[in-house]
Amino acid sequence: MNLIEVMVASAIFAGATGGSLQLWAASAVASQQGAEHERLLERMDLDLLQLQARWRRDTQHWAGLSCERATERLEALAAATPVPPQLQRGVERTPEGTALVVSLAGQSAGLRRQRLFAAAALGPCSQAGVAP
Repeated sequence: MNLIEVMVASAIFAGATGGSLQLWAASAVASQQGAEHERLLERMDLDLLQLQARWRRDTQHWAGLSCERATERLEALAAATPVPPQLQRGVERTPEGTALVVSLAGQSAGLRRQRLFAAAALGPCSQAGVAP
């Protein structure tokens, strides 16, 4: 094998190695981003479950309230519940005023979750306060 053949083979080998390393690095970054998204989605679900558990615990003593009044109290409890630093929480009332839409967004990843919570489903409303 002469010098030219060795140099060409070395250049091809170096190019293939460099390309392989770039692909490996890109797949590692994509894997890390996927794991980060998964952790953020799990954190969103955990926050929603914690908020729902707090509402269920605190609404045990609200018997006889109208659904509108119970929704006001649920909204106040949501505002008083701390939000994890990596999330942003939004709480909005439905047009009927008997339910809340809780939105969670990740600050860095652009992920968003929404869930509807009706005061009647959580238990504090009297049946007279539920609209047909």
